[in-house]
Amino acid sequence: DYQALRKRAAALKGVLDKGKRVRVTSPAGTDVAVSIAGRKAIVDDGDLTVPGKMANLPCGETFISPAIGGTEGTVVFDGSVTLLDRSVIPKVPVHVTFKGGYVTDVTGGPVARELLGAIEKGEQMARARGLTAEAKNARHLGELGIGLNPQARVTDNLMEAEKAWKTVHFAIGMNFDNDAPALIHQDCIVLNPSLWVDNEQIMRDGDLLL
Repeated sequence: DYQALRKRAAALKGVLDKGKRVRVTSPAGTDVAVSIAGRKAIVDDGDLTVPGKMANLPCGETFISPAIGGTEGTVVFDGSVTLLDRSVIPKVPVHVTFKGGYVTDVTGGPVARELLGAIEKGEQMARARGLTAEAKNARHLGELGIGLNPQARVTDNLMEAEKAWKTVHFAIGMNFDNDAPALIHQDCIVLNPSLWVDNEQIMRDGDLLL
């Protein structure tokens, strides 16, 4: 239902555009605060009627670039995780700790080790090219997105999984405001999140409250 999806996406963008701080928790243990002060959200709602507009399919998300250095806490990825050559759903959830906006620790099972390897690969590729900012930002939180498509499913196809209802996704690496360049963008999924913008609860256990 594209009309309903577009209403949800627009309503969420309106809340994020006015917000300064997002907090996300989840049953798996996520508890993270993300500054979005001064940022504007982007909608992916499937409306490609304007010439030159780009999107991906399936559609269904509203996303925003966190403020530089403004993320503190732990995110637990228990949905799809993007690695260097594929996306997988981890058997052991991946715990990622952020301090001052940057990844400081990645723990869990084999998928956690692969995700850390992808981050380190992003750093190494940037250093090899003399790209200092890109090396640093391989650990920066580049995106916070909210899935809005009830027909999308959490699978090992990240392009679909990040649109799924009852999910939030975070990306480590490049952002979409072009002020945190990086050579990687590792999207990873949190299931059944609760989310607050400033003091207003927007999601409860994955259900959108708008």
